[in-house]
Amino acid sequence: MSKATFACTVPAEQLRTELQRRGVPPTDFAELQRPALIELLTVTLDPKRKAKTAAEPTTQCPQKEESASFRKRKYQLFSKFDQGVEIPDEESWWSVTPEAVAKHIAVLCGKVEGVVLDGFAGVGGNSIQFALFKGGPTKGVVSVEKDPEKARCIAKNCKVYKAEERVQVLCKDLFAVLPEFQAGLVFLSPPWGGPKYKEAVEFVLMRSS
Repeated sequence: MSKATFACTVPAEQLRTELQRRGVPPTDFAELQRPALIELLTVTLDPKRKAKTAAEPTTQCPQKEESASFRKRKYQLFSKFDQGVEIPDEESWWSVTPEAVAKHIAVLCGKVEGVVLDGFAGVGGNSIQFALFKGGPTKGVVSVEKDPEKARCIAKNCKVYKAEERVQVLCKDLFAVLPEFQAGLVFLSPPWGGPKYKEAVEFVLMRSS
């Protein structure tokens, strides 16, 4: 069964039901590119493909319980995931902003005179969409990420989306950059600790002084 034939024979309602079961919001249906759509259905409805997928090793998907649900939604995080996107570690899987949400944030922020400073850039999900939004920053995006491996992934992922000319990556601590940096917009999506926060008896938000 070829992927193309398989995709064409799936009724629209069955597709909608399967994507909802996998936690894809209705507003995100249009964001899924056809290769991602085919992969979702192939893994689910073709037992042979499912068995093969389970046995395939991957360097992009850490096999950790905490990130399992995020790895299943990899095409929501990056619709071009199969074209070379890199997500290097557990924290990055649950930290990256889903692509449709990142696009919406860029649109909400609108035109920005100067640059957008993405202060906790992670692997570049928000930076890429700020850079691609044609009505966005007039001078591009500066992505600040202190982790060298994640900073490398920002550059790699920007190339996948052809946004590298609009994004400058700084591998530095944000608080060292801010005092001497002028931006039209500062966007902050700080680390939040991951899914295990649900196990805490008390969850405290603290402001760093």
